[in-house]
Amino acid sequence: MLKKNLVNDESWADLNLQRSQLGLDLGNDYYRASQTEEVKEAFANARDFALKARDAKIPVKKLADAWLALGNAYEGLAHFARVDIKDNYEEAAKALDTAAKLNPEYEFHAGRARYRWANDAGAQLDETAKKAIIAAAATNLAKIAENKKSPYAAEANYWEGFVNWHRSDYAKAYDSFIRSLALGKKDDAAIWARFSLDAIVLLARSQVKLDPASVQKWSEEAEEAYRPLKNLPAFKGAEQPLADVTAEAYMELARRAADAKDFTKFKEHSARAMDLKHSTKAHEILIQHAFISKGNRAKLDVSAQKVTELYEQALATIDAMPNLSAVQKQNARSEFEMFWKKIP
Repeated sequence: MLKKNLVNDESWADLNLQRSQLGLDLGNDYYRASQTEEVKEAFANARDFALKARDAKIPVKKLADAWLALGNAYEGLAHFARVDIKDNYEEAAKALDTAAKLNPEYEFHAGRARYRWANDAGAQLDETAKKAIIAAAATNLAKIAENKKSPYAAEANYWEGFVNWHRSDYAKAYDSFIRSLALGKKDDAAIWARFSLDAIVLLARSQVKLDPASVQKWSEEAEEAYRPLKNLPAFKGAEQPLADVTAEAYMELARRAADAKDFTKFKEHSARAMDLKHSTKAHEILIQHAFISKGNRAKLDVSAQKVTELYEQALATIDAMPNLSAVQKQNARSEFEMFWKKIP
């Protein structure tokens, strides 16, 4: 029979903590399902139950967990529910700082919340405030990110990567993401390692035209770190995006090598780019290779027969691209042939 006076029961605090966690889980699920009103209600419930757990007459067994749930609820209200954004981020940071004082392993949660706060236009922060919040986020994340033995290291490194990216320190951002990826075989780390691999691809693509040498290095290292994880369920579908951005880096390196008249490097880089078989830009890569090869055929020792083969390969690759419609393929063929004729 259900007890009537649960408030004075020793299990009351823990029961409310469980209800708070359920609210957090529901809030995340509703957010993924784009159910706006349900998101607001779920995170509000998570906050209310966390407050009851924190303030119970008979304390919750792990007070840090109550403060963590409370901070996560406030963060959810700001970030996902879009309710009182500024105030809820402030309350989230306070609650998560308190949780970290009680359990230092929880400090990275405050770093995540602060990163989101600094990057949320709805918080209406000026640049000075953003810098201060990002600096605090970096401090919150550093200890756990550096501790490979922590069960939260992969997640902390993921968020640290975005903090470094926010600061335009791309090399440090990559270092954080690759550390997270390297931890992918640890319990509960695979999903954060996958997120970090996806982040490496995004970071690499943002820099591929600006710094292709770094992107090529990052991509090759990420592929090596990813290899022992590729059969884990979390990594399904991860291989092609990484191969694509690697191909883009190699083709940019090939173009630069051709501009510098280093045709040995051009052949090496363009061959690698084509071998990777870009899922959406394979035709663009082959066309660029064909244009440069035809324009520099004497220095590259390209025969007339090879020129013809390159022409035919380019057209065949355009026709084989699954991402192009019939009209797009025709336009691509016409554009290719127009520029092809202009090359002596």
